[in-house]
Amino acid sequence: MPQTFKRTNRHFGRTVVMPLAGVIGLVLVAMLCILFWTAHEQNTLAVAQEQRLAIGAIRVRGDYIAETTLDYARSEEAVDTLVNGYDRTLVDRNIGRPAYENFGFAMTFIIGAGDRTIYAMIDGKPVPPDRFPHLGGGFEALLSAYRQGPVHGRTAGVILADGMPAIAAIVGIRPLIDVEHAREQRTLLVFVDLLNQQRLSTMASAYLLPDLQLGPLAAVLPNDRTALVLRSVDGTPLGLLNWISARPGSELLRRLLPFLAIISASVGLLTWFVLRHAAHTAERVRESEAKAMLDPLTGLPNRLLLYQRLDRRMLDRHRRSQKLAVLYLDLDGFKAVNDQYGHEAGDALLKEIATRLQASKRLNDTLARLGGDEFALICHDVPDTEAADIIARKLIDTLRDPFHLRCGEAHIDISVTLSIGIALTPPFVKDGAELLRRADIALYRAKAAGKQTWVIYDDGDTARGKPRLLTGPRPIKKSAAIEPPHQIDIGIPPQAPDGTPTWRPSR
Repeated sequence: MPQTFKRTNRHFGRTVVMPLAGVIGLVLVAMLCILFWTAHEQNTLAVAQEQRLAIGAIRVRGDYIAETTLDYARSEEAVDTLVNGYDRTLVDRNIGRPAYENFGFAMTFIIGAGDRTIYAMIDGKPVPPDRFPHLGGGFEALLSAYRQGPVHGRTAGVILADGMPAIAAIVGIRPLIDVEHAREQRTLLVFVDLLNQQRLSTMASAYLLPDLQLGPLAAVLPNDRTALVLRSVDGTPLGLLNWISARPGSELLRRLLPFLAIISASVGLLTWFVLRHAAHTAERVRESEAKAMLDPLTGLPNRLLLYQRLDRRMLDRHRRSQKLAVLYLDLDGFKAVNDQYGHEAGDALLKEIATRLQASKRLNDTLARLGGDEFALICHDVPDTEAADIIARKLIDTLRDPFHLRCGEAHIDISVTLSIGIALTPPFVKDGAELLRRADIALYRAKAAGKQTWVIYDDGDTARGKPRLLTGPRPIKKSAAIEPPHQIDIGIPPQAPDGTPTWRPSR
């Protein structure tokens, strides 16, 4: 029953617990992979969307500056002041200062025929017209694009103004109906809006690009920022436009990973608990099996374990061509000890006897208690009867000295003797139980021969054992010297049809 339960427990662990834990683990790994892939895709889409927003913000700002420039260029004040007759004071009052104060355009330029600058205002202050060369990094390309466009068109784009990225817009100052003059001869109005931090902050709020900044191209950005290379009209890199990215995938991971960690930990703990419980159950089963296989009084193997080891020895004997011997041991006069001193003294005596016998046996031999005052010894590698004689004599000599026991408050010395039946393994016997039965028959003969002796089972033609007899049993309280053995012949006791004796001498 314990072995069956143990096998069932192991089978349950292998077929149910471990596969279930593996499936749950695979599901969790798959969920994590899907979650990380989803988060990565969301982050990628979010970054692409934010980059489109940044590009759109620059484009929308350029369109706004171009529309504002076009409104000023078409105004009557601009035409009267610049086309019909140049008046610097009127230009400052009607164009330069309003563009700076009302719209925040840092630079205003007016370009006349031959691309000559005839007016310049920077940060709301008039400056000499020769300041125009400070416009570069794409302005020439922007001017060329304007001249190639529609007659009444406008052009805006990113340039480098005074060493800083900016958005510039160019519009011709002419009446809408005046199309006779070539573009090269027109007076041009240029508004420049610097992309400083103030302007970027305004764009960041409008386009949901937190902490929008313009850094150098070689800047190393933190992981939470997204960047876009800002290029001029002619394609020259001007800086790294960067901002804090929303990254919804990372936010999803931040919110879900703790729950997945809790679920994983719970599954792991549950699996660990089940496996630990199974291991503890198996350990308890092993302990129960061990207890079921041991004699509770002496701690020696019991009859069940003896049969298991005997069968194993029989199999090993055929593989290794070794001979076995089974010794059936019975104490002489043990009943008198129980009758005179009580079962407590008898149990104490059995423990002491087991200790002596265990110490006297060979290392690989098995000593077992069969019950009552009966023991059995399995000896391997016993080639002949002479070797069996040596083992039997040693066991009997082991009990020669009296045992010093405490009975109540008194200390007593008790002496007992030993009778032994021995069976060697003949070639035709393959059953351990049969070998033990033969040893039991030999023990009957030893008891009948006068006790304190041993008999070896004989498979001769007469089926008679050859007993080795020592002198009669020693008294319980006194130690008797063991005399040299002599041989006698004893007939086989009457047997039942199954081969077991029908009588048994008193032990």
